[in-house]
Amino acid sequence: MNAPDRELLRVRRLKSAPGIGPERLIVHCPATRMLVPVDTCAVCPHARMLSLDATGYGSFVKCRFAGS
Repeated sequence: MNAPDRELLRVRRLKSAPGIGPERLIVHCPATRMLVPVDTCAVCPHARMLSLDATGYGSFVKCRFAGS
């Protein structure tokens, strides 16, 4: 695996039970070592790129912290 690939974080779709709440897009944050909503990456200084598609299945985050 080359260095740019290590920076890519896969976005996951978190589904909730019907009537409980909306689906959310989450990512495993290497800086906090926690699952966080993908909007967190939009304001994170480590995020280099945030790519979201309409389905969420091709979405990814490019993170500087993940490559270190």
